[in-house]
Amino acid sequence: METSLTSFRFYCRDNEEKHKLITRTDAKQEFLLKDCDLDKRTPVLKYILKKNPHNTQWGDMKLYVRLQIIKRSLEVWGSEEALQEAKEARQENREKMKQKKFDRKVKGG
Repeated sequence: METSLTSFRFYCRDNEEKHKLITRTDAKQEFLLKDCDLDKRTPVLKYILKKNPHNTQWGDMKLYVRLQIIKRSLEVWGSEEALQEAKEARQENREKMKQKKFDRKVKGG
């Protein structure tokens, strides 16, 4: 469900915390959300499409209201503490995988 740009136009000019926007990619990384959390859970989150400022050849960016993303992450994770624990667990796994990869290179090389 795409929301028209005019319904969110004031968000772009407003620096209040409650109106800050966040890209889809940042929302997924920062709040550990999946595509289905953003697209399929009800109520469906509204977003605006904006041309990618880094490269016009890339796809349009989906911008969500940050507070809606925070609320959705609490629905998914249950609490801020659970989200933080999941982030820490992922970071630990990432570090373990890097170490294993390094160990394999040292043994094999």
